[in-house]
Amino acid sequence: MPSTSGVPQPVAYYWAVPIWNWAMQVAEEAALGAPGGREAGGLRCVCYGLRSFCSCGKARLQLAFLLLLLEGLGVAPESCFVFDPVFSTLETGLLGGLSLTVLQWNEEGKRSIEGPTHFYMIHCGKVRYNNLLWSNWFAEALPQMVVVGNSFRGFEERLLAKVFWENCSYIAKVLEATQEEALPPHLQHPDVFNDTSLHCFPLQKLRGLPQDCWACWTEPRYSEDAQLEIIRNKPHLINDNNACVMPTYLFVSQYNGMCMQGPIGLPGRDGNPGVNGIPGTPGIPGRDGLKGEKGECIQESFEESWTPNYKQCSWSALNYGIDLGKIAECTFTKMRTNSALRVLFSGSLRLKCRNACCQRWYFTFNGAECSGPLPIEAIIYLDQGSPELNSTINIHRTSSVYANVAPKLC
Repeated sequence: MPSTSGVPQPVAYYWAVPIWNWAMQVAEEAALGAPGGREAGGLRCVCYGLRSFCSCGKARLQLAFLLLLLEGLGVAPESCFVFDPVFSTLETGLLGGLSLTVLQWNEEGKRSIEGPTHFYMIHCGKVRYNNLLWSNWFAEALPQMVVVGNSFRGFEERLLAKVFWENCSYIAKVLEATQEEALPPHLQHPDVFNDTSLHCFPLQKLRGLPQDCWACWTEPRYSEDAQLEIIRNKPHLINDNNACVMPTYLFVSQYNGMCMQGPIGLPGRDGNPGVNGIPGTPGIPGRDGLKGEKGECIQESFEESWTPNYKQCSWSALNYGIDLGKIAECTFTKMRTNSALRVLFSGSLRLKCRNACCQRWYFTFNGAECSGPLPIEAIIYLDQGSPELNSTINIHRTSSVYANVAPKLC
């Protein structure tokens, strides 16, 4: 059993055995039944989407597992091609120190194989898998591939059918001919290889697909607002001619004398804005509109100026000792019938009794109480009196009310 220092052996053994067995089986079948076979240069490995392993512990476990796979499959380190657009200069140097081949350009998964190839694509975006299948869309090429990555069946289950066929058309077309086996979950590291499956494409199953699947072979195009989960290629400026060009890379394999189509080139840059045109001649004046209807004359009215109208009444002593009747009277004359009267009372209210008792004080206007919306009153209740008339309560209160007293009370 191979071993890699720094990697927990239970983790490595638990995951490596099924991938080794399957990858070796597929590699042998490809060597026997597919064009090129081992003569094309032996088993290769391509790793996409490893992420920043210097800052992410999960990425370090995935890198360590990749090294175990290379050792178990007998793949020379220089035959393993790795790329992630987030690699730092330090990480690129470390991978080179392990004798791995670091790709210089972002292929976006568009790599055509030249022989049996093991693709290691843990947690890559669905678009990268779709691009990979498009780049090898031949019944003679797909059987030479093993893809370790997110479950193709999982993409179908999680996405709406319309979105699945728009953004994963090649995954959708090859799904029925795909042999997929989910890797068992690991209790110690459940999120490092979750939703990971091994995918291979047996030749016998591929031959069972409808012929029109192979006839339509156009490069996938994705809308700008689609959630691609991939870092797209960016143009580079070269020399001093300020021309935007893409890095040149060509991955062409030959099957039955037919060459695969290379990737589409980058659209040209926008041209310089043109000069302003000659101003046009003035247009013909429009005809007069229809005459409007005669308007109404509205006479503006002015209200009289407002002048304050108030009165204050005060009494030095109101202790008459009566339980029922008028206490005091204050005469006030309003100036307008559509105005409200504000009444403000400030003074002491006293209640004294042997048993439980209640007293009510209220205002009247022109000899009658206010009836709407409610009477203007103050109520004091004493729940238990005293035979000696010692139970008494004195409250100083200030009450303020508004009353519309004309033409009807309140």
